[in-house]
Amino acid sequence: MNQHHIVILILLSLTLSLNAQKWELVRPRNVPWGQVALSMGTAAAAVSLEMAGDAVYDMGKEAHDVSQMKLGHTLQAMGNATPFVALPVMYFIARDDHSKWYWDALFSTATYMGIRFGIADGVYNSYRGLPFFYSGTTSTMDDNFMSQFDDSQKGIAKGFSISIVFVFNISYL
Repeated sequence: MNQHHIVILILLSLTLSLNAQKWELVRPRNVPWGQVALSMGTAAAAVSLEMAGDAVYDMGKEAHDVSQMKLGHTLQAMGNATPFVALPVMYFIARDDHSKWYWDALFSTATYMGIRFGIADGVYNSYRGLPFFYSGTTSTMDDNFMSQFDDSQKGIAKGFSISIVFVFNISYL
């Protein structure tokens, strides 16, 4: 059984155990699923754009292709701007109570960070043709933390991160 099967089994068991709960006591009856999907999708799009841009930039740098480096830099800029513009505005619009706007900022940041931890390496590695769970050596996070774990442990941590973001968004929106 490889690491993908383990992650799928964990997510499936988490889903089944959450379905067995009495949701009336945990969350409101009407979950705004569209807003949950929009918040997580916006964060995923931002991370994907940024990582794709980073990969395109790095490939252009290796090939000494200035136009490819410019395209990569443009994609990175678009990906970096999205979470700081779209997510806080979206959370602010989604909620009726605007008196605690700082919670909107906190949850949009937490959503972005959780999704980034979960998918950033995979998106970058896919563009570069590297193994999915490959950890580089240029980032302190990769070099000092992620390199200590094997692929199955990385997959579990990344899946758990995305699951936590999903639960936070359900409970918050």
